[in-house]
Parts: sequence; structure tokens; C-alpha cells
Amino acid sequence: MIAKYTLLLSGPFVLGPMGISGPRAAANLEAVAEIVGFVVFIIVVRKIYQLVVGKKDKQKNIASESIEVKQ
Repeated sequence: MIAKYTLLLSGPFVLGPMGISGPRAAANLEAVAEIVGFVVFIIVVRKIYQLVVGKKDKQKNIASESIEVKQ
């Protein structure tokens, strides 16, 4: 959501000086903002998943090493 609204708010400042304006430009900007927002969401979810899985792997490695040391 943050990426989407950032793009929507900054779009007129970038497109205005270039002479691009109007309802079609606004619709295209909104569509691009939706796509960018979705891509950023997927990247964030992937990073969170990797952090969670990485912590579980580290816990398993620590547990297996402590069992090997005791034997």
C-alpha cells in the first residue's frame, strides 16, 4: 500500500512537467501503481518467509549439534 500511494502521489509531479496529463494518464498511473504495489507486497512477503524459515533451520541445527555433543 505504501508503494502504491507513493507512486500515486509522486506521479503528477513527474508526469506534469513532461506534459502528460488527463484522465487516461491518471488511469494508467493508477494501474501502474497497483502493479508496483503488488510486486513490492510479494517481495516483502518473500523476505518475511525467508526470515521465518531461516530461524527454524537455525533452531534445528542448534538442537542437532547439542545432541551430537552430548553423545
